[in-house]
Amino acid sequence: LETYRYNRVEANFISANTARKTIGAGGRAKKTEVAKYLQGMGMIEEKPVDWEDYDITDSIALGVALIVEVKNGGTF
Repeated sequence: LETYRYNRVEANFISANTARKTIGAGGRAKKTEVAKYLQGMGMIEEKPVDWEDYDITDSIALGVALIVEVKNGGTF
């Protein structure tokens, strides 16, 4: 695990697959599910990218893991 700081809170990145499961979208989260989750947390703009043209990437899933970690204030 790598530890990063986000808004002065330390958080650990976890594997992309685990991150997808963490947000309740399963191991094969659809890009729209991830987008809605991030939008719901106010972390991305209404239309950050054209989600139809891109598959979910590990970086997005890892970002979700980081956000979840900060939100929960704990560790995985």
